[in-house]
Amino acid sequence: MILHSDPSTELRKKQDAAKLAKRPAYKIDTLGKFLEYDRKVLRFQGFWDDRSSLFGDLHELEVLYHLSDDTFEVKEKLPLNSGRDSNGMFLRRGRLPKQFDRLPVMGEGTPVTVLNVLGGGLKGGRYLTDSVGIGKKDDNYYRDADLAIGKMINVYGRTIMLTGCDRYTQDYYRTKFGCEDFTPIQGYSVIRDEYQRRCRRERELPPYNGWGSHEDSEGNCITVEPHPPKIDFRKFVIYDRCNLRFGSRMISKIKENNDRFFVITYYLSDDTVSVYELQIRNSGFQGGEFIKRARVLTPNQDIFTPNRPSYYKAQDFYLGTTVILQDHKFNVTNADIYALKFMESHCEEFPLSNVSKIVQKIRNALQPIYKDYVARHMSKVVHKKIDDVSVATVSYEALRDMLLELLGDQIVDQEIVTLCRQFSAESKQHVKCDKELVRSAVHAELTRDLWHDLQRTKEHLYHQDPTSDGWMTPSQIVKTIKACRIPLDNALIDGMLEVLNRNHRGDIEVSDFLSMLNPIEAPCKPLQPLNIKHDICFFTPYRVTGNLIDWDKLLASIDLESSLTTQT
Repeated sequence: MILHSDPSTELRKKQDAAKLAKRPAYKIDTLGKFLEYDRKVLRFQGFWDDRSSLFGDLHELEVLYHLSDDTFEVKEKLPLNSGRDSNGMFLRRGRLPKQFDRLPVMGEGTPVTVLNVLGGGLKGGRYLTDSVGIGKKDDNYYRDADLAIGKMINVYGRTIMLTGCDRYTQDYYRTKFGCEDFTPIQGYSVIRDEYQRRCRRERELPPYNGWGSHEDSEGNCITVEPHPPKIDFRKFVIYDRCNLRFGSRMISKIKENNDRFFVITYYLSDDTVSVYELQIRNSGFQGGEFIKRARVLTPNQDIFTPNRPSYYKAQDFYLGTTVILQDHKFNVTNADIYALKFMESHCEEFPLSNVSKIVQKIRNALQPIYKDYVARHMSKVVHKKIDDVSVATVSYEALRDMLLELLGDQIVDQEIVTLCRQFSAESKQHVKCDKELVRSAVHAELTRDLWHDLQRTKEHLYHQDPTSDGWMTPSQIVKTIKACRIPLDNALIDGMLEVLNRNHRGDIEVSDFLSMLNPIEAPCKPLQPLNIKHDICFFTPYRVTGNLIDWDKLLASIDLESSLTTQT
């Protein structure tokens, strides 16, 4: 006899089995701990150092440990205008594992363990759970005992160092664990650029291959999109059109080349050098540009290396030195007055033009032989009357021979010239211009340019100062000349201002100025062709000094006479 199961009974059994829980609905009771430690939080300060990675930074963090359920919460302290698109939450609240290498499998995080099952399984039987957690350890999660100042915690692969805590946290650890040292750790606020400069190794660049400049080659190796080398714009603005010119003579094994003379120009704005050859009649050399303006490498160096080569600087050019420019050797023999004045005014950068150092060098060499040395060379001292005063002078050539005899190779021509310029005995009286000669030159210039706008000049003078009493300052006269576009050279303007009538305040008479510009009412004798800069006021572009040296002034600066007298 075959018994068939009742379909409705089977269906009823399946429905009843579906109502049973697949795992024990057991929950650990944490109410007591929650009531004791609710809203009690341990607060630590820390940081995460990510500066070793690309675009990394030092993150200042605040680590919160909730005692009620042993959970962690990490917040980041974002500085003002940090530019980070974040609300400051570094880790949301939850239990923090000490080691995290994978996600837990299903059932691994169950809070209880089933000890025994009675009957026919969970469908029709009974089960027994471990309510006290016998043999179960939960050491993979951080707790309050694992936290202290100076310790490291692993936040899902990010190492955070704890550097300080608040007062409640100190009291908690002092009461529960007996800790007493809560000294915060300082010195972890180094900016990222300084950290990278300390930790990052210097980038090794490939050697220079000869294409382009060294700066361009470095730019191609450092960045994917190279940029043109940056110039020192501040230096360009300060030293724009400031050039040092030196006269030189070529040194060569070819006899004819030794008679060639050149002008070396050093441009202070960008440290470039150009060489111009002076044309000498019947020499066989055409003259003109010899070396195009560019930065020039110093000799005897290997340029095919990763390091930047050295170029000639302004301090490398001085009187008496020998320079090699693009395999050509030049001996610097002289310099223009602007270059000498510039080096003397910047004597900190040009030690060979520092008068105090030169005098000290001479003083140290003369100290043991001062009396005999001065007595031996007194025959070279000549007394001359300069500006109605008798001055003991010595010529430049004589002083140069004396200094070379004393110091030899320890002194160069640049130092000798600087010393002679400082103690020059030339007359300082200014040669006054001839007023009638200046008037003739002004009328010649106005006639040559067909200038006949005197009425407009008078109107400009009236509008410039309607209450004028017939006298105006020299600056107002110059403004009038420039505003009315009177065709006069600057040197001629200076000569005219010098010869015009002045009062006790130094103001210029306006009527005398207008008569100087009126060739019809105040005619003058015709003038032969002349050079205005040289023939009007004996004007020279640079005042050359140093051919005669004031011997007494030089000895007074050395100051050995008084020292020896005091010792005696």
